[in-house]
Amino acid sequence: MFDLALFGHVLGATLLISAVVISVSGLLRAHRATTSEQIRAVTSGVPVADRLIPPAMILVLGFGLYLVAARDNRPGTVHWNSGWVIASLAIFALMSVLGPAVEARRAKRLHLAACAEPDGPIGTELDRLRRDPLHAHVTLFGASQLVALLYLMTNRPGLTATLIAVVASTLASVVTARLTLGTIPATPLDTSLNHPMRTPATTERAMP
Repeated sequence: MFDLALFGHVLGATLLISAVVISVSGLLRAHRATTSEQIRAVTSGVPVADRLIPPAMILVLGFGLYLVAARDNRPGTVHWNSGWVIASLAIFALMSVLGPAVEARRAKRLHLAACAEPDGPIGTELDRLRRDPLHAHVTLFGASQLVALLYLMTNRPGLTATLIAVVASTLASVVTARLTLGTIPATPLDTSLNHPMRTPATTERAMP
């Protein structure tokens, strides 16, 4: 049973990683897009990620709890009061709330807005949705914490190293989110605001 549980745990982690890669890559590519059809294409994986995440999290959590319980009574192995186990459960609980409540909703809203918009330059509302800072920060925070979870599960560090890993991954997600938000190209509307059209009246006033 232990080997089967380990397989289920790894399988769930693999599915979860796949879903996170789809979500993160779609958002980052949407930030670099210049047309609505490009955003529509890069966010087309949102429904796939939505279907992968629930069973993946059930597999990871269910079999993970079993693995800890199976080893808890063995000396020198995993225990419920281990720092990395407590941190892993806390991260998992936090992402179980932020994922559906923030990231999934905003990703779906972005994809639906792109599907509803005609081909061509990115409209004001679609541009606002892809620039949503909360969407970027939560998506990249989830990805960074998944990396932290992989480190915790494979290395089983002490409390100090666990806290360092969690804090470092969180800071990395914040920096990455700010950098990617700053690289979003200006829309035609943004350009027109920076360079207003010259009307005949302004042209006449500009003439000597």
